[in-house]
Amino acid sequence: MRLLLIGAFILVASVGTGQAQENESDRVVEMWTCTLKDGKSVEEVEAIYARWLRLLDEVGAGEVRSFLFTHLVGAQERQNESDVSRTFLYVDNFPNIASWGVAKQAEATAAGEGVLTSFQELSTCDSNALYRSRRQN
Repeated sequence: MRLLLIGAFILVASVGTGQAQENESDRVVEMWTCTLKDGKSVEEVEAIYARWLRLLDEVGAGEVRSFLFTHLVGAQERQNESDVSRTFLYVDNFPNIASWGVAKQAEATAAGEGVLTSFQELSTCDSNALYRSRRQN
């Protein structure tokens, strides 16, 4: 039932916003803030992230621009010096809300569930947000 409701929301959102998001500057950005589990490495995360990107390509999510950000300097609000090197961000930039919906549907497939399980074995993601990107020319 939950997947049905999510699917209905995605369909309504994609129909309702499809026209407005034809513009390149109105992309949809999903961002996750995550922390590596003990004994896990960013290199392991990168390997799973590559699987995620292949899945998006296979399901036809469109031109998804994806990034894995690792810590360089500074700290965010709830971090201390001992955990900043274990924190990283996933950022997926979708061409529109329909493309994001395709990615969410892919998560419910056997391949998608396998990728998500692998991510959960490596890291804990405690923050997620969805944004509309508006580039200023």
